[in-house]
Amino acid sequence: NRNDIRLFQSINAVPAGVYEISFYVKTDQVSPVAIDILKSTQPSTNNGAAPYTGNFTATTEWQQFKLTVDISDWTDEERNELRISIRLNNNKALPTGPFPKTYWVDDVSLVKVQ
Repeated sequence: NRNDIRLFQSINAVPAGVYEISFYVKTDQVSPVAIDILKSTQPSTNNGAAPYTGNFTATTEWQQFKLTVDISDWTDEERNELRISIRLNNNKALPTGPFPKTYWVDDVSLVKVQ
């Protein structure tokens, strides 16, 4: 069934504000991809929740995906170790195969926009 492969990046002491997270991805087959922004206080197994989750569809061509999040109301503790989680071949249903075997992820960035 689905994979639950995650790429994590932790960022310490992120100031409050509005941020844009972006990344490029491609795969050897069409596949769902999700990005989650997790608070320091959330377990790594958490799949996030709107508006801190973006769901996209990766293809065999490079695509850039973006998600804007407002963490202005997060506490210092919640922003102490903000985590970006990219989940590959993520689908709540049990999809039928064949499944992608290779993913490429590049240029993950977190930029303050406000």
